[in-house]
Amino acid sequence: MTLLSGTLADIDLATIAAATSLGRASLRFELSTATGERIGRLVLKAGRIVSATAGARHGQEALSVIMSAGRDARFELAHEPIEPASIRAIGSVDQLASLGRGAHVTRTAAPPDPPAMNGRASAVNGNAPSTARGTSRVQMMQGRLDEFDLMTLLQTIGMGRQLVELEIRDRAGAALGAVRVKSGKVVAAHARGSVGLEAISELMSSPASFQFASFRVGDDLGQATALASLSDVMLRFADLSVELRDRVIVEGSLSEFDIPTLLQTLGTGRQHCALEVHDELTCLGVIFMKSGMVLAARAGDLVDTQAIRHLVSLGHDEQFRVVRLASPTPAQTTLGSIQQVLLDLAVPEARVPAVASTSAAPDDPGPSQAKRKGGERIARWAIPVAVVLGGAIVLLIVRGTHGTQSANSNAAQVVIAKAAMDAARATQGAASATPAATGAQA
Repeated sequence: MTLLSGTLADIDLATIAAATSLGRASLRFELSTATGERIGRLVLKAGRIVSATAGARHGQEALSVIMSAGRDARFELAHEPIEPASIRAIGSVDQLASLGRGAHVTRTAAPPDPPAMNGRASAVNGNAPSTARGTSRVQMMQGRLDEFDLMTLLQTIGMGRQLVELEIRDRAGAALGAVRVKSGKVVAAHARGSVGLEAISELMSSPASFQFASFRVGDDLGQATALASLSDVMLRFADLSVELRDRVIVEGSLSEFDIPTLLQTLGTGRQHCALEVHDELTCLGVIFMKSGMVLAARAGDLVDTQAIRHLVSLGHDEQFRVVRLASPTPAQTTLGSIQQVLLDLAVPEARVPAVASTSAAPDDPGPSQAKRKGGERIARWAIPVAVVLGGAIVLLIVRGTHGTQSANSNAAQVVIAKAAMDAARATQGAASATPAATGAQA
């Protein structure tokens, strides 16, 4: 099965080999000319070159032929099952870059010099990074800073032995600055108004910082002195590493997760979160929660419990988002714990108004009203008891028809689930077994 195909103008062999070196699968890399003539093939496994052939050549000679292919050469990467006994590595994937006449990297123009400040350039103590025109840069990854904060990115990409540049951009894609890291150290940094560690502080605290892109840079640092280690930078800017912005942590469809499940699963943490329900156009409502408590809720003109009831009753076509809030909502009384709120939603659903009998006075509790009140008492006490016993409950609501009085008298039935009943029987059995065991010991 073909995993990847393209030309060496898109991506070079050294980059492909490095990207696949962490896996344990054996891969076949075939290279051919633009007209379809075969140049050669490699077999790679776990960062090693198992075999290389190019026509009648094998081994290192075949590697040289393959790596000297032009940019228009086409490649195909596929799985290649091999026997473990036949694995005889002829080299590692790290050697491919040094063979690299065929290794391709992109050439990008250097970023503009930092703007002048007070009539002179803002370079201080010679720490401003200077990127020569034509410096080779290979893009590694890109994304948004609301998904990965700057310190996490620096710690992740800065531990390798390659020189990596992390470029920070605004919403329009314009570069705001860059930080260069290598071997766990910050080598250089610049922003529009500063350089060095001050530039890192500016990039972390600037509200314009929105997205990033990281590049593997081919510059030779020579005897350049590192500005600081990543651990020192993390300690110095610990207060700035937590950016004050709302972050979406979970999103999905209500057809996969219902609102009670989301509240019980995601509302128990100590973070201040908001559960938003959306349709294709607008936000239908939001529930605020923290530390297992429901703080507030709103859905249009509805608020608090009525709003939650409305959101729970929606269909399965809506979408949800759970947002971690940067700043809490104003102080207010809570609606209660998540379990209590869900219990309050469940109990009223089992209460169906009884139809008044023509022969009974309004204040006279007839048989149907007595049964209804008994059902309410069961619903009120059976649920907490079932939870304490470790069981579950099932609310079975049977709505009667308007045709007969007997149907209305049995309008609401609450059935305790088998799990709670089994737990109760087990408790009773253990209590009855205790005297017998005592007598046996005597």
